[in-house]
Amino acid sequence: LRRESWGGIMTVMLVAGAETTAVSTAWTLSELARYPEAQKRAREEVLGFFKGSGEAERALGPQEFSLGKLCFLEACILEALRLHAVADGPINTHKSLKPFELLGRSFPAGTVVVPLFKPAMKRDMKTRFGWEDLEEFNPKRWMAPDGSIDRDKEEAILSFGGGPRKCPGAQMAKKQMAVVLCTLLSRFGSIRFDEALSGPGGSLVKQEMRTTICPKNLHLLFEEPVYQ
Repeated sequence: LRRESWGGIMTVMLVAGAETTAVSTAWTLSELARYPEAQKRAREEVLGFFKGSGEAERALGPQEFSLGKLCFLEACILEALRLHAVADGPINTHKSLKPFELLGRSFPAGTVVVPLFKPAMKRDMKTRFGWEDLEEFNPKRWMAPDGSIDRDKEEAILSFGGGPRKCPGAQMAKKQMAVVLCTLLSRFGSIRFDEALSGPGGSLVKQEMRTTICPKNLHLLFEEPVYQ
């Protein structure tokens, strides 16, 4: 490998392979704290899954985890990924290999392109699905009438990129998020904002551009242990 390749490799390992998943999980917890009815339904689904599968499944790793049995939780993850595309901006830049034209303007080879996935998803979903309440957290929008995940709609998620260069770890990231969320939901009967630090209803929680788009002022209280 060339010397200049190592910077990209380390970025992929440390940022794309870890931080994006951790930050996306934090955003999902923030939305569950903001929408307690969704949190309650997700917890009931998780507890029902463990009750039917045995205590041992609480220790499962992401390779063995059956996300297909937790459709509402998966819908919560998809909705958080839609609302919070954490890889928007400098973390996901591309460089053109040859000159190109866009909207009547010419650009030379080597032009740095910064994709903005959230605006693209918002425009696409409004056109394709007729969704109007795009700033609301509504996991049910991802579910088919039979309660499963509508996989055709799932393809519209661009948080992991799209096309042939889509992140190869997308499914693993979703499973890792689900394992963490399952663990917390199964052990605590309440996940809510610490309003002294996050404001009433999480009003002080804002997006902050760091390496990824992180939640600023997010402080959560995990209360009412389910298992002693």
